[in-house]
Amino acid sequence: MKFSRITWIVLAVGIVVVVLGSLGAVYVRQSNEQEELSNNLATVQATLPPLITEKADWGAKLAQYDAELTDARTQLGIARARFPRAAVESIETDEKLYAIADKCSIEIVELGSPPPHVLKDNNITYFITQFSANVEGPVTNILSFIDTVVADGSFATATADLVTIDVPPPLTPEEKEGLTPAQIAEIEMPTAQIRLTIYGYQSEGE
Repeated sequence: MKFSRITWIVLAVGIVVVVLGSLGAVYVRQSNEQEELSNNLATVQATLPPLITEKADWGAKLAQYDAELTDARTQLGIARARFPRAAVESIETDEKLYAIADKCSIEIVELGSPPPHVLKDNNITYFITQFSANVEGPVTNILSFIDTVVADGSFATATADLVTIDVPPPLTPEEKEGLTPAQIAEIEMPTAQIRLTIYGYQSEGE
Protein backbone atom coordinates (compact mmCIF):
# COMPACT_ATOMS: atom_id res chain seq x y z
CA MET A 1 0.00 0.00 0.00
CA LYS A 2 1.45 3.30 -1.04
CA PHE A 3 0.70 6.57 0.77
CA SER A 4 0.34 9.78 -1.13
CA ARG A 5 2.32 12.84 -0.31
CA ILE A 6 -0.70 14.50 1.34
CA THR A 7 -1.18 11.47 3.56
CA TRP A 8 2.41 11.66 4.72
CA ILE A 9 2.00 15.35 5.45
CA VAL A 10 -1.16 14.70 7.51
CA LEU A 11 0.59 11.93 9.43
CA ALA A 12 3.58 14.16 10.11
CA VAL A 13 1.36 17.00 11.29
CA GLY A 14 -0.56 14.59 13.57
CA ILE A 15 2.66 13.26 15.07
CA VAL A 16 3.90 16.81 15.67
CA VAL A 17 0.59 17.75 17.33
CA VAL A 18 0.75 14.71 19.62
CA VAL A 19 4.36 15.44 20.55
CA LEU A 20 3.63 19.10 21.15
CA GLY A 21 0.56 18.18 23.24
CA SER A 22 2.65 15.81 25.36
CA LEU A 23 5.37 18.40 25.80
CA GLY A 24 2.75 20.99 26.71
CA ALA A 25 1.20 18.71 29.32
CA VAL A 26 4.63 18.00 30.80
CA TYR A 27 5.43 21.72 30.82
CA VAL A 28 2.16 22.59 32.54
CA ARG A 29 2.66 19.89 35.15
CA GLN A 30 6.22 21.00 35.83
CA SER A 31 5.09 24.63 36.02
CA ASN A 32 2.41 23.73 38.58
CA GLU A 33 4.87 21.70 40.64
CA GLN A 34 7.42 24.52 40.48
CA GLU A 35 4.77 27.02 41.58
CA GLU A 36 3.74 24.77 44.50
CA LEU A 37 7.37 24.35 45.54
CA SER A 38 7.86 28.11 45.35
CA ASN A 39 4.78 28.69 47.53
CA ASN A 40 5.96 26.10 50.10
CA LEU A 41 9.42 27.67 50.12
CA ALA A 42 7.92 31.11 50.65
CA THR A 43 5.80 29.76 53.53
CA VAL A 44 8.84 28.16 55.16
CA GLN A 45 10.89 31.32 54.71
CA ALA A 46 8.09 33.38 56.28
CA THR A 47 7.72 30.98 59.23
CA LEU A 48 11.41 30.42 59.94
CA PRO A 49 12.36 33.89 61.34
CA PRO A 50 9.60 33.87 64.03
CA LEU A 51 10.63 30.35 65.02
CA ILE A 52 14.26 31.42 65.32
CA THR A 53 13.22 34.43 67.40
CA GLU A 54 10.97 32.27 69.60
CA LYS A 55 13.80 29.78 70.11
CA ALA A 56 16.10 32.61 71.19
CA ASP A 57 13.44 33.90 73.60
CA TRP A 58 13.00 30.47 75.17
CA GLY A 59 16.77 30.15 75.47
CA ALA A 60 16.93 33.46 77.32
CA LYS A 61 14.04 32.45 79.62
CA LEU A 62 15.71 29.10 80.33
CA ALA A 63 18.92 30.87 81.28
CA GLN A 64 16.92 33.19 83.55
CA TYR A 65 15.15 30.26 85.22
CA ASP A 66 18.48 28.49 85.74
CA ALA A 67 19.88 31.63 87.37
CA GLU A 68 16.81 31.96 89.61
CA LEU A 69 17.04 28.27 90.60
CA THR A 70 20.72 28.65 91.44
CA ASP A 71 19.94 31.74 93.54
CA ALA A 72 17.11 29.92 95.35
CA ARG A 73 19.42 27.01 96.15
CA THR A 74 22.02 29.44 97.45
CA GLN A 75 19.46 31.18 99.67
CA LEU A 76 18.23 27.80 100.93
CA GLY A 77 21.78 26.83 101.80
CA ILE A 78 22.25 30.10 103.70
CA ALA A 79 19.00 29.55 105.60
CA ARG A 80 19.97 26.00 106.48
CA ALA A 81 23.38 27.19 107.66
CA ARG A 82 21.80 29.83 109.90
CA PHE A 83 19.00 27.64 111.29
CA PRO A 84 20.05 24.01 110.84
CA ARG A 85 16.95 21.86 111.17
CA ALA A 86 15.61 24.04 113.99
CA ALA A 87 12.35 25.00 112.30
CA VAL A 88 11.82 21.46 111.05
CA GLU A 89 12.48 20.09 114.52
CA SER A 90 9.91 22.49 116.01
CA ILE A 91 7.19 21.32 113.59
CA GLU A 92 8.03 17.67 114.23
CA THR A 93 7.92 18.30 117.99
CA ASP A 94 4.43 19.82 117.71
CA GLU A 95 3.24 16.75 115.82
CA LYS A 96 4.77 14.40 118.39
CA LEU A 97 3.21 16.27 121.32
CA TYR A 98 -0.26 16.13 119.75
CA ALA A 99 0.20 12.42 119.00
CA ILE A 100 1.24 11.71 122.61
CA ALA A 101 -1.71 13.74 123.94
CA ASP A 102 -4.09 11.74 121.76
CA LYS A 103 -2.52 8.50 122.98
CA CYS A 104 -2.93 9.61 126.62
CA SER A 105 -6.55 10.70 126.01
CA ILE A 106 -6.03 14.34 126.90
CA GLU A 107 -6.58 17.44 124.82
CA ILE A 108 -4.00 20.12 124.10
CA VAL A 109 -6.04 23.30 124.27
CA GLU A 110 -3.15 25.60 123.42
CA LEU A 111 0.43 24.98 122.37
CA GLY A 112 3.00 27.67 121.76
CA SER A 113 6.75 28.05 121.48
CA PRO A 114 9.15 30.90 120.70
CA PRO A 115 11.76 30.44 117.97
CA PRO A 116 14.40 27.85 118.95
CA HIS A 117 17.53 29.17 120.64
CA VAL A 118 20.54 28.11 118.59
CA LEU A 119 24.06 27.61 119.98
CA LYS A 120 27.16 26.54 118.07
CA ASP A 121 30.13 24.76 119.62
CA ASN A 122 32.88 23.72 117.20
CA ASN A 123 31.18 21.50 114.62
CA ILE A 124 28.01 20.86 116.62
CA THR A 125 24.92 23.05 116.59
CA TYR A 126 22.60 22.85 119.59
CA PHE A 127 19.04 24.13 119.56
CA ILE A 128 16.83 24.56 122.60
CA THR A 129 13.06 24.86 122.24
CA GLN A 130 10.60 25.70 124.99
CA PHE A 131 6.97 24.70 124.65
CA SER A 132 4.08 26.00 126.72
CA ALA A 133 1.06 23.71 126.66
CA ASN A 134 -2.36 24.08 128.21
CA VAL A 135 -4.02 20.68 128.44
CA GLU A 136 -7.17 19.21 129.93
CA GLY A 137 -8.11 15.70 130.93
CA PRO A 138 -8.08 13.34 133.91
CA VAL A 139 -5.17 13.94 136.29
CA THR A 140 -3.73 10.45 135.76
CA ASN A 141 -3.80 11.02 132.00
CA ILE A 142 -2.06 14.37 132.35
CA LEU A 143 0.69 12.76 134.46
CA SER A 144 0.98 9.97 131.89
CA PHE A 145 1.41 12.58 129.17
CA ILE A 146 4.22 14.31 131.07
CA ASP A 147 5.93 11.00 131.83
CA THR A 148 5.69 9.94 128.18
CA VAL A 149 7.22 13.20 126.94
CA VAL A 150 10.06 13.23 129.49
CA ALA A 151 10.84 9.62 130.23
CA ASP A 152 10.02 7.26 127.40
CA GLY A 153 12.53 8.50 124.81
CA SER A 154 10.12 10.33 122.52
CA PHE A 155 12.71 13.11 122.47
CA ALA A 156 16.48 12.99 122.81
CA THR A 157 16.42 15.18 125.92
CA ALA A 158 13.33 16.81 127.43
CA THR A 159 12.52 18.30 130.81
CA ALA A 160 9.30 19.50 132.39
CA ASP A 161 10.23 22.86 133.91
CA LEU A 162 6.80 23.81 135.18
CA VAL A 163 3.66 21.81 135.82
CA THR A 164 0.58 23.44 137.32
CA ILE A 165 -2.48 21.22 137.65
CA ASP A 166 -5.85 22.68 138.51
CA VAL A 167 -8.55 20.30 139.72
CA PRO A 168 -11.93 22.06 140.01
CA PRO A 169 -14.11 21.02 142.96
CA PRO A 170 -17.11 18.86 142.02
CA LEU A 171 -20.29 20.76 141.31
CA THR A 172 -23.02 20.63 143.90
CA PRO A 173 -26.39 19.15 142.97
CA GLU A 174 -27.80 22.65 142.80
CA GLU A 175 -25.03 23.76 140.42
CA LYS A 176 -25.65 20.75 138.19
CA GLU A 177 -29.27 21.64 137.70
CA GLY A 178 -30.00 22.60 134.09
CA LEU A 179 -26.62 21.34 132.85
CA THR A 180 -26.06 18.43 130.51
CA PRO A 181 -23.62 15.64 131.46
CA ALA A 182 -21.20 16.94 128.83
CA GLN A 183 -21.31 20.43 130.33
CA ILE A 184 -20.76 19.06 133.83
CA ALA A 185 -17.81 16.99 132.65
CA GLU A 186 -16.32 20.04 130.92
CA ILE A 187 -16.62 22.22 134.03
CA GLU A 188 -15.17 19.53 136.34
CA MET A 189 -12.38 18.57 133.92
CA PRO A 190 -8.88 19.06 135.42
CA THR A 191 -6.53 21.34 133.47
CA ALA A 192 -2.78 21.81 133.52
CA GLN A 193 -0.18 24.28 132.38
CA ILE A 194 3.04 22.58 131.31
CA ARG A 195 6.32 24.13 130.20
CA LEU A 196 8.62 21.74 128.40
CA THR A 197 12.20 22.31 127.30
CA ILE A 198 13.45 20.08 124.51
CA TYR A 199 17.10 19.93 123.54
CA GLY A 200 18.51 18.79 120.23
CA TYR A 201 21.74 18.95 118.31
CA GLN A 202 23.09 18.62 114.80
CA SER A 203 26.61 17.68 113.76
CA GLU A 204 28.25 19.53 110.89
CA GLY A 205 27.28 18.03 107.54
CA GLU A 206 23.99 16.44 108.65
